[in-house]
Amino acid sequence: MRVLVMGGNPGRWNYTNPDPPYRIANGVEAWAIALKGDWIGRKMPTSAEIEDYDLVIANLNPANIPSYLRLIRRKPAKQRWVALIEGCGFDYLDASPTLRELMNLCNLVANINLYTTAYLQHLTTTPVEWIGIPYPIQQVKEFETSPDLHRNEVLICPRQQRTPSFLVAEALGVPVRAYFQKVSRTPKNLKLYLEEGYFGKDLRVKRWLEEKNSTLKIGEVERDMPTFWR
Repeated sequence: MRVLVMGGNPGRWNYTNPDPPYRIANGVEAWAIALKGDWIGRKMPTSAEIEDYDLVIANLNPANIPSYLRLIRRKPAKQRWVALIEGCGFDYLDASPTLRELMNLCNLVANINLYTTAYLQHLTTTPVEWIGIPYPIQQVKEFETSPDLHRNEVLICPRQQRTPSFLVAEALGVPVRAYFQKVSRTPKNLKLYLEEGYFGKDLRVKRWLEEKNSTLKIGEVERDMPTFWR
C-alpha cells in the first residue's frame, strides 16, 4: 500500500530518509514514518503527482483546505482519504461549506482531541474517530537517559510568542530554555528597535531575559529547524 501524508511543515521526503527533525517526530510526520509512506508539506502537489497513492492522510491546516478540496474532487476511485485534525478543532476550524465538503468526501476523519469528536461528527456524514499519534518508540529510545542523569528543567519547544506555555513553565520555578525567531531588520520593526534602543536580531531574547521573575531562563535565537528541534 502506498501512503502519502500531507501537512503544514515544508519539505518532501520518504520514510526511509526523513528530514532530520522528523526522524523522531511525534506529530503528523510520524504517520508517514509509521505507515512507511511519503511526506509532502506546505507546497501542494498536483493531482497527477498523487494519483498512484492508495491512502492519503491530509492534516487539516486551514490554509491547505481549499487545495485539499481541489485534489480530493479529482481523486481516483480506489484512493482513500483520511482527514487528520490536531489539537482543538473549536479553536481553528470554522464550520464552513468548504470544510464540510472536504470532510464529507473523505473516508475517515481522524481526530486527536477527544473533546472535539462530537463537534466534528456534527459537521460531516463521514465517520469521525478519536485516535492518537503513532510515536516512533524505537527511534526515541536512542535518546534514552537514565533517571539519575535527568535534569530538573522544562524545555519549551514552541516559539516565544506562544505565551501560555511560558507562563506555565515559569510558574514551576525551574529553568526554562526557549527558542526565539530572530527579529528581521525591516521597516515594520523600526518602531520596536527605537523603543528598545537595541538593534540586534536577538531583541526578543533580550527582552524576555530582562523580564523580572525568579525563574532561571536560557534563551537562544532559532537559526534553523534541525537546531531548533535538537
